[in-house]
Amino acid sequence: MELLTDQIIEKVNTFPTVRPIADKVIKLCSQAESSTPELLKIISSDPILTVQLLRIANAYYFSYPRMISSIDRAVIVLGFNLVKELTLMIALISFFRKTDNKYHFHHHKIWKHSILTGVAMKVLGEIYDSKNKDLLYIGGLLHDLGKTVLCQTIQDEYYLLLQKSIQEKRPLHIIEKKYLNFDHAEIGAKLIKQWNLPIGIELMVCFHHKPITYREKDRNSLWIKLIYLGNVLIHSLENTENEEPINNEDKSFIKEHFSFSDKEIEKTKSIIKREIQAQKSLLEFL
Repeated sequence: MELLTDQIIEKVNTFPTVRPIADKVIKLCSQAESSTPELLKIISSDPILTVQLLRIANAYYFSYPRMISSIDRAVIVLGFNLVKELTLMIALISFFRKTDNKYHFHHHKIWKHSILTGVAMKVLGEIYDSKNKDLLYIGGLLHDLGKTVLCQTIQDEYYLLLQKSIQEKRPLHIIEKKYLNFDHAEIGAKLIKQWNLPIGIELMVCFHHKPITYREKDRNSLWIKLIYLGNVLIHSLENTENEEPINNEDKSFIKEHFSFSDKEIEKTKSIIKREIQAQKSLLEFL
């Protein structure tokens, strides 16, 4: 399978760019300060995005007494932050959906996990870096972008790796590294760079499984640790009937870099869980 390495990299180099409208939305939302007029201008420039946003707004707020018939009204009813998050998800979701039906189950799991990690990053962003919480949210949405790329470029081979990971109960990125010589984080970061998105997003995607290998002492270091934390907490929460315990290695990292006790880890999980529950109907719709 190592022979596929060069072929995958070559395909990534020619991968289609993110939709122009998504590019604009991501870059706007990556800024520490973004305004309603700027976002409305971007949304209004794309009729398809406008229709999709209004459709979701009306479906999500089906009990609202008056129809949400304009983006301005959507902002009033839903609030600027929710409209911004919806716009991001709509702009990106078409890319995540490009896959054959036989792999729809895995693709759906990737997209769902990405959205939930975005929610976790929003919660963590409020605590650790509120000025950049939107950029952290985007990092959560895109952190597993590489899995989507691999699902599309080496479908049958990647399905075998997914199965191997499940059967051996070993992390997928470890299996990828063993058989491909790289993992989905590296592939995702390569595509983010190709799309010319902010470097902070690229680094979060690249290092979300290996934060200690990022040696710089800068703001990106915090963001990388946060995406690692968010990803670990969401993996622990995803099976709602029987939550997966956080392994000792991850727990040790969290205690060292965030000074969390076991009780504080559970408290943070509970906060994220409440936020997910608050957005449950929206997340299920998406």
